[in-house]
Amino acid sequence: MLAPYWSLTDTDDSFVIQGFSKVYYHVYSDSDPSSTPMLKRASSDTNKLLSTPLPTAFRASWVLVVTWKNLRPYQYPVNMANQGNTFQLVLITDGVYSFTMYNYPNNGLQWSAPIQRMYYRYYSKARGLPVVGWNAGDKGERKYNMPRSGTVNIETIDGIRGNADMVGKWFFRLEDSLGKLSARQECIDWFKAQPDPRFYTEYLEPCPCILRQARWDERFTVNWRDWPRMCGYAQFPSSAGWGQECCYSTNWQSWGALLVGSHGGGSAHRYHKLTKELRAKYDSSDVRGYQKCCVNSDLCDLYYRRRPSDDCGDYVVPEWSWLWGDPHFVTLDGKNYTFNGLGEYIMADARNGLFQLQARTKLAKGDGTATVFSAAAAKEGNSSVVQVELNDTGISVLVGGESFNYTSLSNESVTLNGSVAVAKPDNNSFLMVFSSGISVTVKAVSGALSIVLAAPKSFKNQTKGLLGTWNDDPEDDFLTPNGTVLPSSAKSKDIHYNFGLLWQVDNKSTLFTYKPGESLKTFENTSFVPMFLEDLSFPNDTLRKQAEEACQGDVNCLFDSASTKDVSMGASTKALSSTLEEESSSLKNYPPLFVTRLSQVNVTVNQSISVTVVAEDPNNDTLVFSVFGVLPRAAILQNTSNSVSVSWNGTNEQIELEFVVTDDQGAKAFLRPIINLCACHNDGVCLQSASNKNSTYGSNKMNVLECGCLNGYTGTFCESDLDACEANLNPCYPGVKCIDLPPPANISGYKCGPCPSGFTGDGSKCRDFDECSLGSNGGCSQVCINTPGSFTCDCTKGYLLNIDQKKCDDVDECIPVSDCMHKCENTNGGYHCSCDNFFKMDPSNPKNCLPDSPCQNDKHSCQHICYLGLNKVQQCACRRGYLLGGDGNTCKDIDECATNKDRCNHKCSNTEGSYTCSCVDGFRLDADNVTCIGLDKDEKPPPPAPAPTPRIPSLIEKRQAIIIAFKGMNLSQWTLPVEQVFKGAVADSVTNFCGESKHCITTRLRKRRALDYVLFTSDQVHLLPGYPERTTDLFQIRVAIYVQFPPGVATDSASALDKNILLTVIKTSREKLEKALNMTVVSLTIAFLDSSTESSFTETPKIDHEISKRYFIIGGATAGAILIIILCVLGCRRNCNSKRVTPEKRVANNEDGDFELHRIKGHFDDHQEEGKFYTNKQALHTDKEAI
Repeated sequence: MLAPYWSLTDTDDSFVIQGFSKVYYHVYSDSDPSSTPMLKRASSDTNKLLSTPLPTAFRASWVLVVTWKNLRPYQYPVNMANQGNTFQLVLITDGVYSFTMYNYPNNGLQWSAPIQRMYYRYYSKARGLPVVGWNAGDKGERKYNMPRSGTVNIETIDGIRGNADMVGKWFFRLEDSLGKLSARQECIDWFKAQPDPRFYTEYLEPCPCILRQARWDERFTVNWRDWPRMCGYAQFPSSAGWGQECCYSTNWQSWGALLVGSHGGGSAHRYHKLTKELRAKYDSSDVRGYQKCCVNSDLCDLYYRRRPSDDCGDYVVPEWSWLWGDPHFVTLDGKNYTFNGLGEYIMADARNGLFQLQARTKLAKGDGTATVFSAAAAKEGNSSVVQVELNDTGISVLVGGESFNYTSLSNESVTLNGSVAVAKPDNNSFLMVFSSGISVTVKAVSGALSIVLAAPKSFKNQTKGLLGTWNDDPEDDFLTPNGTVLPSSAKSKDIHYNFGLLWQVDNKSTLFTYKPGESLKTFENTSFVPMFLEDLSFPNDTLRKQAEEACQGDVNCLFDSASTKDVSMGASTKALSSTLEEESSSLKNYPPLFVTRLSQVNVTVNQSISVTVVAEDPNNDTLVFSVFGVLPRAAILQNTSNSVSVSWNGTNEQIELEFVVTDDQGAKAFLRPIINLCACHNDGVCLQSASNKNSTYGSNKMNVLECGCLNGYTGTFCESDLDACEANLNPCYPGVKCIDLPPPANISGYKCGPCPSGFTGDGSKCRDFDECSLGSNGGCSQVCINTPGSFTCDCTKGYLLNIDQKKCDDVDECIPVSDCMHKCENTNGGYHCSCDNFFKMDPSNPKNCLPDSPCQNDKHSCQHICYLGLNKVQQCACRRGYLLGGDGNTCKDIDECATNKDRCNHKCSNTEGSYTCSCVDGFRLDADNVTCIGLDKDEKPPPPAPAPTPRIPSLIEKRQAIIIAFKGMNLSQWTLPVEQVFKGAVADSVTNFCGESKHCITTRLRKRRALDYVLFTSDQVHLLPGYPERTTDLFQIRVAIYVQFPPGVATDSASALDKNILLTVIKTSREKLEKALNMTVVSLTIAFLDSSTESSFTETPKIDHEISKRYFIIGGATAGAILIIILCVLGCRRNCNSKRVTPEKRVANNEDGDFELHRIKGHFDDHQEEGKFYTNKQALHTDKEAI
């Protein structure tokens, strides 16, 4: 709550009808480039005003400026119609630190009560006096109330030096942050900075549906080292650099099931973590976002909105094709055939050469009628050629024609040149994955290579070669290079000569790297005649019987046993074929699908709940359902072949439901809905929410929904009767009882009691009844003053209220003593001064007397005044407050206090030539400076008024100034009383010095008055504008002064005492001055040297110019209501031209975006320095106007 000036304000006529009062606001945000100048200025001012520097320079990201202009009191008299309060508030934050500034222009506050200032004492107990301060809302631990807050004296705050060491400026820090954003705020900031993922995730590889698919789909690599977290990761980034992470359950109940969302699910990554160049960005963006939102805060849903999980809905397994043994082929469409060519052949060509796989064969052991694969080479686009060759120990690898140490690899892939990823799944096995998603696995088995090609669906209808034409139709797999198709029923011999040999590579198309002395022809043998399948025969019955027993009818096994005359070769062919077929079949087994995609379950307390989950299997496998988690007590489970149901009676206990469905091949699907608990009372209705911010269980597995309450109820669960009085911040008139109405009365369900005595209205708004407006004047004989709820009588000057509190009695100002120099004559309502014989009235001061014939020379012994009396004889006289001594020459101070010649009510303090009055505790001095008025209960004595702004001196007066440096006081302590004491002490010192010296006034300046009775008063002592000022020492100030001659002494009324004489006066009376001010004089210097017409001040002590600069940001509080600042973007962006304000009174204005406060006839600041207001065009004259 920020309250720059919270007061009862007229919000009707002044705003709506007359347009006299206005409120403006503007929001500046770093999201708006046009706000940059204001944000920079706010940052600069904040850094300067901080009493304790922050760890790093403050940089504002959001600023709210609110300006209140010409606010009138709620019930104002006609003679106050032109009095309005103008002030401004600025709220500044960077998301970590927050500050506010209250600023009040000089004379900007013109009322604190709806009455003229002279009668404020009658409103000291009034209800609803303005409050100034702030409260952080943390149970009162961080708050601040201005010293004058809640009193009529708060109006003077615009003339008080604030805690920013500038008049009318206050600066507060509103939080106690340690300098770090909360994890929630960091998550929110991260969320706002991220792009919409929908434009990028559609190009990512969909997640495999189960862990088994992720392991066998070579487009993904599974990292087992993150256990117990098990995730697969796409080998290559998308074209935009994104990566796909897919995570799977490691719980035994749901092992291998894909996890989706914030319950451990994987996510899309803005930066592909396996790409070296993107790893740093992945850490700073993706990892940081997960840490801030999911680990350090409860906003994991925000993370997944920017990094969504894939649910495998678009996943399609890659198609496998393999070749092995005495070359046998399984095409991409599943066609199985044998081709025993000897040479190098194109296995697969995709998209007319974008990708190509070639394989080389050699003679197998035996009688030379069989061949096996001995090498393979693959290339995609601009990637390097990867070549794998069979050797005596296993395999060797070439990449780009260079030997590659594949033995250093593991089952985790390594990306080479960003175009191909390679790995070693196991010994004598090599995997290559290309960026298109095609993978090739080559393995050495029993002296031969087996090759497995896996192609994603994007290559369907775009392949040719010995692995066939992939279009789900095996009938056209024997497509030749010239476009003809061999029948799928063709014999092995026809396949050999009319299909297989036609795919032999030539010198232009070969991908192989040859050793010295080798070439394409080294491996090519077109005349080789193998054994054909239809000519299958064994050299002897023993081998045949062994083969038949080992092969169990497997044709390929029998063929390889016969062609190589080695049963173990056939057995290896059978085993490898069985493994590949099993893995391919298992890869194509999709897990069950939940038909009921239940993401949330709503549970209402004391109501019956039933949840049914239905699933189906894409492969028509048999399904088994299981329910795990923290089940409700007495829950009932019911299973069918394709569903499971859970029923229970709703309570407020924590529950978790985890549904697992398993097919007969072990593939599992997992579903864990969020539980939304509805626990509303009194017929409240739960509000559906995707957020878990109200969870009372510390987990986003269960949310407690917010309640929408019926009229008259409130609380988290609508469990409480709505207190409309509290909800409306006590809407009744101050002091009027607010009565809350029972439900179904809503937020407006309150009633105000009767207005206080002396007021009229409905209790919500009460107007004071003006008894003085009646024809009888309230019965007062002179002045009737309307007061809150009543009235009081008062008297004009010179009269005192009678004991009957109605009549007025004349005050005899001449008793016991007057302020006349000689004689006093009482009159009705006043008094008249006259002079003794030989004296006449001083035309410049009717209380003072001047001799008719002053002495014309300095040769006399009078201490004060010398005049020519009877017979022109020189005689002596004294100034007011002094008594002529027995010697007839000297003057002695009259102690008015000791002789009962004072008029003080309470305490009297004698001074040279006069006296001062003060009051005992519980009283304060009235405006007449002699009468004491009792303080109200809890009322504190008003703080001293600020010192007035110095007059503008003439050039002659300015050049006669001296500078006095005091130690033991800061600027805020220099008040009007202090300045009056200081001026009085200086005046007395100058009077005494000049009374004893004959050099104060030169002959040319003398007129009729003799020097010996010249009286200097505080009226002749002046400060230069801009003084006092601070030095580098916080408790040291400098005061620049000059002293005018009294009227009639100098020929020029603006002439001033010579600076050298003034310097001597202060030096000689230094001790007296220090005693009067309770300070120490540390230096005395002349302000301006004679050698220069505009010399700068001396540099002793040095001034802190940075502190003396006046940068102001104006703050305020709501008029008539508490200003509760909610940090939200106000959405105001239109710009309008501002116009100067034309009324004579001082108001906030704008000039070209400067932070200044102007009036029509000049600057508020007498030095024309920068003013107090943040007043650019948007802040004061555009955007939204609140009435």
